Amino acid sequence: FRSTDSCGNQSNTWQGVVIVVDTTDPVFSLAPPDSDLDCTDTVPLPPSKVCDEEGVTETFTVTTIENTACRQVYVRKWVCTDECTNDDQHFQTITVTDTTPPTLTIPDDASRECDGTFTPDPASVEDDCDNNVAVGGPSFSDGASYEYYTYTASDACGNAAPDQTLTVTIVDTTPPTITVPGDFTTTHSGYTQCEATDASVDDNCGNATPTCSEEKIDGTCLYAYTMVRTYTATYEAGNTT
Repeated sequence: FRSTDSCGNQSNTWQGVVIVVDTTDPVFSLAPPDSDLDCTDTVPLPPSKVCDEEGVTETFTVTTIENTACRQVYVRKWVCTDECTNDDQHFQTITVTDTTPPTLTIPDDASRECDGTFTPDPASVEDDCDNNVAVGGPSFSDGASYEYYTYTASDACGNAAPDQTLTVTIVDTTPPTITVPGDFTTTHSGYTQCEATDASVDDNCGNATPTCSEEKIDGTCLYAYTMVRTYTATYEAGNTT
């Protein structure tokens, strides 16, 4: 550089050096956010390129922070470095947890005879993230005409399926057994009307109530006839003999 005044006098020459340096870090064109996933979700693949600037080198690493049956935590790290060794870093934390309960399937409702027994079949269970689901029960309870078998299921992470109950209806489809007196012949004066207590009744599930009715079939003369006695036993379930 040289300066000159209005009279033409000039100064000595001065020279300077300008140094241009690059101190600007690269810029991430894509910065994947943190992600919280269920174990049934698919972990997204890392992008193939996060820095679009020319002359920038990318490095990518993954660090496992936690790795248990119920929770996994991974940290992805990208470093973008330019030719002047300026760099920038980006971290993405991916957390995978098991929050999905198992699916419990129990046998269909059923029925049994009042004097029979019932053995419930086992339940089946499915879990997308745990192959060792604990199935509980069935626990038993009963009512007047029903039995209940309740099943439970939970995985190792404490996720529990809703309890499900199998209902067994107790039925009585077997008629009572009735034993009646044999046929007999008597005189008109010695005949007495039938009584329900003349018959004996046996029922597999309770006490049946007998009744007796008569039908007269006239014969050839006034005091010669046939009486047909019908004994009926009915249990409270409606079964009749």
